[in-house]
Amino acid sequence: MRISLCVLLLLTLLPLAALAKDDGQANATSPGYVMDEVVVSASRVEEPIRQVPHNVTVITREEIERSGGNSITDLLARQVGVSQQNYFGTDRNSLVDLRGQGNLAAQNVLVMVDGQRITPVDMAAAPLNTVPLSEVERIEIVRGPGGVVYGDRAVGGVINIITRKGDAANGFSGSVGAGYGSYDSTKYNAAVRGREGSVFGSLAASTSDTIGYRANGALWQQDALGSLGWDVNKALTLSLSSAYHEDRYGLPGGVSRADALSRDARRMTSSPNDWGQTTDGRIQAGAKLDLDTLGALDYHLGYRTRENPYAYGTTKYRINDETANSDLTYTAGFDLLGLKHTLRLGGDFWSSYYTSGSLATNRNSSNVWSGGTFAHDAITLVQDLSLQLGYRYNRYEAYGEDIPTNNWNNSAYELGLVYDLTKKASLYASYASTFRTPTVDELNFQTGTLKPQTSRSLEAGARAGLMDNMEASLAVFRSVTSDEIWYDGSKGAWGLNSNYEHDVIRKGVEAELRYRPFKVLGLRANYAYVDAKFDQPGTTVPLVPKHTAKLAADWDILPSLLFNVTGTYVSSKQVNAANTLPPIWSYTVVDTKLTWTIDKFKVYAGVNNLFDSCYTTMAFGNTSYYAMPTRNFYSGVEWSF
Repeated sequence: MRISLCVLLLLTLLPLAALAKDDGQANATSPGYVMDEVVVSASRVEEPIRQVPHNVTVITREEIERSGGNSITDLLARQVGVSQQNYFGTDRNSLVDLRGQGNLAAQNVLVMVDGQRITPVDMAAAPLNTVPLSEVERIEIVRGPGGVVYGDRAVGGVINIITRKGDAANGFSGSVGAGYGSYDSTKYNAAVRGREGSVFGSLAASTSDTIGYRANGALWQQDALGSLGWDVNKALTLSLSSAYHEDRYGLPGGVSRADALSRDARRMTSSPNDWGQTTDGRIQAGAKLDLDTLGALDYHLGYRTRENPYAYGTTKYRINDETANSDLTYTAGFDLLGLKHTLRLGGDFWSSYYTSGSLATNRNSSNVWSGGTFAHDAITLVQDLSLQLGYRYNRYEAYGEDIPTNNWNNSAYELGLVYDLTKKASLYASYASTFRTPTVDELNFQTGTLKPQTSRSLEAGARAGLMDNMEASLAVFRSVTSDEIWYDGSKGAWGLNSNYEHDVIRKGVEAELRYRPFKVLGLRANYAYVDAKFDQPGTTVPLVPKHTAKLAADWDILPSLLFNVTGTYVSSKQVNAANTLPPIWSYTVVDTKLTWTIDKFKVYAGVNNLFDSCYTTMAFGNTSYYAMPTRNFYSGVEWSF
């Protein structure tokens, strides 16, 4: 039945792809065809999007500049099928959801920076605020299971943030900027990057400060990033990158549902003395070796440390996490039995030493390590049809003072088909599995004996350049998760984590259209439908909106004057697993930005939440709603050299 459904979906998508003109290349007004983009995150090596059997989005530097976005969370939330969950309206304590993970999104969406995991081993969200948007070269979003290539946590998808390295042509460039906005918000940033012969590198620093929308919602943070690369010869490139982040923030907590609807009460706090701070540093070395006809090797070795003291009331806590990572990928192309193969073999390992708890008592400590190997082969069956096969074997171990020793062997597989109708249109289908092991927090607070969850996912889609100035994509998916790890608040004094005894089924549709009717005007629209339900008793997974829709336009009013507008609609979300509480109400938010560029100077100003909507993106029960900012403005200036 499921195979028949996949065939039916492909037949449905066929007319869309058939509309594509096969003229070989887009004209100068093209918005940047997805078919022509290259993605790294799907298989750890560069490959055209047309060869990936998943719904993929690549946000380039040019698109970042024209988007009007002010942060990584802001930019991601505007993409098709991406849902934002934000505690306090800042980049700190925010996360994004892919394909209906809901209140488990932090554990089920893998986030990386330059291929290095920043999703922590506990239940905390990946710290998206540790990478300034000004230093992002591109962002790659691969929706659906990524367990074959990346292993643990890649359930709803993989997000890889790639920073700017300065490895372009000889010469140097940089920028200096400053900004001011609502809630007494200030920011300053500076960067320089470039290449001299075979050596290239970059250096950037930024700082920002705000009192925040909520009482006790202040956030101060600073970042420093650096990279250095050396093209030893035509075959070998060595690289080294590092980043340091520090922040201090208030923890205003949630408000009641009634207060979240009040323009004054929603800004208050019942925890004026709660606070936290973070020190986060990472470093990664890499080597790429081109062996010509023998293939290519890509190796990374990294280390990350995180320290997070915080206070709730009069009690102080501290989290410390030290994680080492290593991965090696070998890629080779060859002909076998009359078929063209692109084979990828890889292995990865990461290990973490984690401690947490009250400073006044003994703190829990945990040791976690994970190692795996994978094989992925793309086989060209005929000129326009390719078959992709992948398999991973993974070993995981966790042990500590307060948790029993856990050893798990996990596996993941993938089967994909991609058919190129034309040079601008392709159809794809895939069936894949993935897994997620319990986090250290879940192991410390569990009922019974937790075990890894497993997921199987079926996806079909189409990508097409419909005209020289229009492109579209459509994807449908269905995933089934067994033994999903979730928090059961009814067990124990504070609630415990357990494996859900029934399957969790997620299915949906993702559609996107980009159109540039004139060279000075770009239009984008996307829509996603997600139905995420517990198989028994049939209730909806908390914090999953069934419908999201986004409209955006960038208009060059004058050659030096760019106007951006983005509208986002999010339908209602359930608050609890039983669906017995009133849901979070739907909302529509419109953001605008005006940018004036003259020579090397750029001046910008914008308004977020233009129509002053009272909304929230997440809640836990009727007493913990997290209010998002109402109408607010920002402005800034930047000089490039």
